[in-house]
Amino acid sequence: MFNGIGLLPFFNSDVGDDALLPEVRRWRRAVATSDAILFCSLEYAGGLAGVLKNALEWLVGDVVTYQKPVAVINTAPHAHHADDSLRLILKTMGVQLIEAASISLELPRRHIDACAITADAQLTQQLQGALYALASIAGHTEKPFSESAKSIPGGFS
Repeated sequence: MFNGIGLLPFFNSDVGDDALLPEVRRWRRAVATSDAILFCSLEYAGGLAGVLKNALEWLVGDVVTYQKPVAVINTAPHAHHADDSLRLILKTMGVQLIEAASISLELPRRHIDACAITADAQLTQQLQGALYALASIAGHTEKPFSESAKSIPGGFS
C-alpha cells in the first residue's frame, strides 16, 4: 500500500527523470514493483480527486504501468463520473484493467471505517471476490492479504 500520494508535487512534464523529487521516485518504484494495483477513490465535485489525478499524471508515459493488472473499486455507484474518468485514464496509460476485480460497492453515505465494512458480510464477500480475482491475474494463488489483514481490526481473512 502506498501512503504518499498527498506528498507528490504538482505534476510538471518539464521535469526530467534526473530531477525527480524523492516522493515521485518512491511512487514510481512502488508502482513498478507491485504485482497489481487496486484504486479506490471517492468522487469530488463531479470528478476524480485531484490528488489521485496528479499521482497518475506522474506515471503517464512511464512503462511501469503498461499491462500492469489494475482493478478499480467504486464506492458510490450513484456517482459514476470519477469511476468513468479513472477507467479512461488507466486505459490511456495501457494498464490491464481487470473487470472481474473492478466492482461497485454501495456504501452508506456516511463515514464508515474498515471495521464497519468488514463487519458487513455482503461487503466483505464482494471485496474478497475482487481481491482474489486481482491476485489470481497477478499470479498469486494463495489467499491475498490474509496475513496483513490480521493487523486490521475485523480485517479480511
